[in-house]
Amino acid sequence: VLLRILRVGIPIASSGAFFALIYFALTRIAADAGGTAAQAGLGIGHRGEGVAFVLCMAYSVAAAFTAALLERGTSKRTAPQISEDLEQIGAGFDAEVTPDYSVTSTSALSFNKDNVLNQFQEILLTPTFPVVELERQRKNALAGMQKLADRPSDFSEYLMSGFLFGAHPYGHGASGNPKSLKVLTRADLQNFYNQNFAPANSVLAVV
Repeated sequence: VLLRILRVGIPIASSGAFFALIYFALTRIAADAGGTAAQAGLGIGHRGEGVAFVLCMAYSVAAAFTAALLERGTSKRTAPQISEDLEQIGAGFDAEVTPDYSVTSTSALSFNKDNVLNQFQEILLTPTFPVVELERQRKNALAGMQKLADRPSDFSEYLMSGFLFGAHPYGHGASGNPKSLKVLTRADLQNFYNQNFAPANSVLAVV
């Protein structure tokens, strides 16, 4: 199993680091040449050992849905308000889930750094996971899963982790399956968030 993990993981990690270095170099060149203001990038990675090593299929789905719904409503703003406020300063919010960790990130022009930092903080610290947004995400996920059979390449990718890692937790993709999607509740998302999205379990990077 370890050899399989290394064979799959090392090329992916190497390519990610390579393109990150290229992006950084191009940004410096553009700034030195008098181009547009450099972007202020902010990212927080949340370790999720449980996703890969401890828990089960439903847990990985909770990780994916938690990340997807962070920006779909906070204690102060609704999803449309968050989207509009970010667009006004040319910023965005992204969330990614891997078998080992979740990453949330944002970027904006440097003179908007205080604004985007405040919004990023609100999204990360006060999400409400509205039921209506959960149901919309569930509906979209189930519809996408039903269409997999019509897209051979996507269907093969969906099955690949199970083929490589079998019953090991790495064999359970974050997209889950129809059964795990249907039983997921708002309480599951809130519990996952409370257990994993904490300062002691996070790494902050500012570029």
